[in-house]
Amino acid sequence: MTVGLKKRGFLIDMHYFRAFAILNVALIHTLRLPTGVPAEALPYRYILLREILFHNSTIYFIFISGFLFDYLSYRFDLKKYYKGKILNVLSPYVIISTLIFLYNSYVIGNYDLSYLYAIVHGKVEVQYWYIPFISLVFLVSPLLSKIKDNLFVPLSLICILLPLLGTRTGTNISWGQYVFFFPIYCFGAACSRHYDEFVAICERYYKWFAVSAVLLSGLLAVMTLKQIRVSGYFNIESVYFMQKMMILFVTVKILQMLKQRNFYIINLLASYSFAIYFLHTVAFRFCSWVLLTIVPDSSQLNWPVAAMLLAIMALALTILLSVGCKKVLGRYSRMIIGA
Repeated sequence: MTVGLKKRGFLIDMHYFRAFAILNVALIHTLRLPTGVPAEALPYRYILLREILFHNSTIYFIFISGFLFDYLSYRFDLKKYYKGKILNVLSPYVIISTLIFLYNSYVIGNYDLSYLYAIVHGKVEVQYWYIPFISLVFLVSPLLSKIKDNLFVPLSLICILLPLLGTRTGTNISWGQYVFFFPIYCFGAACSRHYDEFVAICERYYKWFAVSAVLLSGLLAVMTLKQIRVSGYFNIESVYFMQKMMILFVTVKILQMLKQRNFYIINLLASYSFAIYFLHTVAFRFCSWVLLTIVPDSSQLNWPVAAMLLAIMALALTILLSVGCKKVLGRYSRMIIGA
């Protein structure tokens, strides 16, 4: 297959997968307690379930990034590609990060990092590490389209074993981070090149993938509850990788059944995925402030329920902010909020 040879049709299932990816990323950051609420307010089983379900959801995000890079390569132009990444990814990142940094530094007065360090290392918000990280991936991505299919696909299938080393370094950018995530990006691109075969495998073996996801989730629960700390290579991040890949395959199967229908909310999440990525933690803090202003005594709240409602409120506010900003900012919205 020659990459970029002809236009390919819109894939509603992969569009919906973007919604699935951003929803998982947002929930790991919003299904939690506001700052200042005692940690014991949430039962440990709640925290455990959140981590098992949503930790390492970045895997979904980087998979779909790789998939879409290759899938849209029919219209690839190097100058337009880099210009688009600067305007639509780096620009909103720098603008929003700067605004939050200024607010934290001069309004709240509790920020102890330098501006340059915070921007370069993605430290303004917990999820912002991904932008400096993915920037290097975007920089080298055009080289991937130069690799012939008969070499790229086997290499991707071999390299997808590298995340089993468990080299993820949390939210710190490192070579281990690239060893963990870049193979998933390449795997996404390989799945794009052979989309029909990829979907066929997901549909044929989805029951095995589902069983594997459940078993791996059980293993994660045991490792966490028994405090099994595996140092070095093949650690708990390796298990999370396998679990999330199994869930990914099952999700692709499920989305094949949903692609014939139009789901407004799912489409909204997908269309505003980058804006949601940038804004969901900001919305969460605002909703937390409102809640604790209304109910100053946090002990009066049932936090397992309140935390779920808070996450829903934060996500709803994020979508409203994204849609509202897009209407107000018009054609400049992608440069400012990423949508």
